[in-house]
Amino acid sequence: MSLADCASTFARRGFLEGFYGKPWTTAQRREMIALMAAHGMNTYFYAPKDDPFHRECWDTLYYDAKLADLGDLVRYTQNCAVDFVYCIAPGLTMRFSVEECYANLLQKLAQVFQLGVRHFGLLLDDIPPELQDENDILQFGDTANAHAALVSKLHTDLLRWSTDIYFIVCPMQYHGRGHEDYIARFGSAIPPQVDIFWTGRNICAETLESEDAISFAKHTKHQPFYWDNYPVNDAEMFQEMHLGPITGRDQDLYAYSAGYACNGMEYFECCKIPFITIAAYLRDPKNYVPAVAWDRAMEEIIGGEFHKKLILFTEQLTTSCLKQQNGPRMVEATESAMTAHYFGETEKALAIMRSFCADLQETKSYLAKWKHPLVSELQKWIKKFNQYCDIFSLAVDCYANPAEKLIAGKLAKNMQAYNDSATVLTEFAFRAFVEKILERSGFDENSSDS
Repeated sequence: MSLADCASTFARRGFLEGFYGKPWTTAQRREMIALMAAHGMNTYFYAPKDDPFHRECWDTLYYDAKLADLGDLVRYTQNCAVDFVYCIAPGLTMRFSVEECYANLLQKLAQVFQLGVRHFGLLLDDIPPELQDENDILQFGDTANAHAALVSKLHTDLLRWSTDIYFIVCPMQYHGRGHEDYIARFGSAIPPQVDIFWTGRNICAETLESEDAISFAKHTKHQPFYWDNYPVNDAEMFQEMHLGPITGRDQDLYAYSAGYACNGMEYFECCKIPFITIAAYLRDPKNYVPAVAWDRAMEEIIGGEFHKKLILFTEQLTTSCLKQQNGPRMVEATESAMTAHYFGETEKALAIMRSFCADLQETKSYLAKWKHPLVSELQKWIKKFNQYCDIFSLAVDCYANPAEKLIAGKLAKNMQAYNDSATVLTEFAFRAFVEKILERSGFDENSSDS
């Protein structure tokens, strides 16, 4: 990338291993770092929430084998021309007025510094909003003051080790408008060289807008460094598969932010697809087209032939904060069939249903033969897709034979089982379609004949 290109995009373009769930393996980290470096990303944030050394046991020093493994990863990352940012999250048990706590934090970071790390992140997210220790309250008054004091002191001490230090912090309040009391006071109190992670208006933001970045900078005296919680699907999102492209990020966001990093999923193979679309946005936000980036990512990871054959499945795996609608091909088929039905063209409606049903069955057949690392990660979504295909076939039979109550009863029973499964696939449009088919058959689930 030339200097001219860099002027119209984000200086720091990165990804986070910052999710709750099983951390990636060292081999997976290497693979993702190499892949993202090839797509123009230049920063990797090491922040696995469920690695005990990162959060739960933040003050426990690495044992020799773990430290050696981390050192190998640091060197590999550097060889890929990617900055390795070591993040630590002491906020759950840190007592800000106790010197021993601070000394333990500094000692842990010194261990990592000796590996050649010069980029550090302090994460104070997902912790109680109020100070828990009486001495902390007496010394600092509130959380904003305590956090700002810790960041300022740690930044000063890190610079004593090296003038090449890069330091970023995730504040306790990491989403909103940027004018809230905590973040405004916290940002104004810490050194201007320290970057601040920010997820936008919400934890998982539908949009990231330049206007909000400008407001954030006005109130905090820092440009936001976006921690974009996409495609992460931990916590209450674990039944969703976020396979779709990044959308809703302003074309000129780079001009008003310190950088951007997307948060991954524990589903390592699946993560590659949205990550590649994000990398495309970060490289050239002004010319980024989500659908084009997604097609290219799917072809790279799945392969062009199978991407086309599996589209009826994969397009259903995009429900997230960015996209709530169903797969467009399914919506088009069901809406076209119902439109024909409303105009009394039952044979046309049936032909549309049968054509789409045949496409679904072909996709189901290809899925059964698909050999790819993605398959093991997508098992529960594949299972639900197979249910969906079978139910659609029953719906066609029910439409063709509306008087057959046994078919309607089987359709209703299978649809109930489908709805009872928490795994997110087709959402509302498919349910509405089946309900109309059952209504036409005169099926009554409360009837003793059903």
